Amino acid sequence: MEENPYPNIPEFESSEKPKINKIIYVFIGIILIIVVVYALFFISARKPACGNGVCEVEENCFDCPKDCKCGEGKICSEEKKICVKIEEKKKRYGNGVCDPGENCWDHPKDCICGEEEYCSKEEKKCIKPVCGNGKCEDYEDSYNCCLDCNCTIPGEVCNKETKKCEMPEINLSDNKAKELVIDYFRNNPDYQGLKMGSINVTGTSVYDKKLIKVVVIQIAEEGWYIYFGVTENGKVVELPTT
Repeated sequence: MEENPYPNIPEFESSEKPKINKIIYVFIGIILIIVVVYALFFISARKPACGNGVCEVEENCFDCPKDCKCGEGKICSEEKKICVKIEEKKKRYGNGVCDPGENCWDHPKDCICGEEEYCSKEEKKCIKPVCGNGKCEDYEDSYNCCLDCNCTIPGEVCNKETKKCEMPEINLSDNKAKELVIDYFRNNPDYQGLKMGSINVTGTSVYDKKLIKVVVIQIAEEGWYIYFGVTENGKVVELPTT
């Protein structure tokens, strides 16, 4: 046996070298397993990005129509969340379900609008009226949205706070209007011999393009009424009953 030229460095027997290689291979294998497990975990944890133009595994035409588009002649089924033929969907009209491709105008049995909503013929969808958008829509009128629907009774004006058409206030009290009508009634020769019963102010109106307070006199024991209007300046006029 030759003498060791490096007496201070231990010499390994040839049988120990395979053990070192085995340890290295095991170490490398462990590192590879960790890398693979981490990669799999990262891929599974990553959520599909809807809107990136790619229809990924967990995406479908219903939840992400931007990425998963149906081809020509097909439409997305809400139940199955897959693309089906349009003919197949047409056969299902009347099932009480507003399926994709159906709307409230063409399929009113399935697509029913909610409370205070109406179906727009132009947009073919349910719309809730918005008072103040300049359109007199369904469920709107001059008494709940005069901002959009013009007043129809002459003399009425739109109250922007209540959004209702109202008669403007007249500078004449009810008592003063009654006094003027009573005086007119008693001094009018046409009413001599008639006994006045009750007298009431029924509200404000317009007569001959002038605001008036409407006063009604019931003729006692006769059962009929005479209608008068009193202008703001105190003029009394008889109103037609028809």
